[in-house]
Amino acid sequence: MAGKGSQRLSLFDLDALREAFTKSVREHNVKDADWGEHARLFIQQVAEIDRRDENATDPDEGNS
Repeated sequence: MAGKGSQRLSLFDLDALREAFTKSVREHNVKDADWGEHARLFIQQVAEIDRRDENATDPDEGNS
């Protein structure tokens, strides 16, 4: 998503997250009242995937 150490997301990143979240809500039949919890879990999963992707592409990661 945003590069290593970066805290900014592009509009493209935000739109992709919005689309993925909306798709996830539909696929899991999330009720309106449960969107907050679903969003929290969704962001945790996205962040974990992003961390794994960064580690996979950073040859120096974990070699200290």
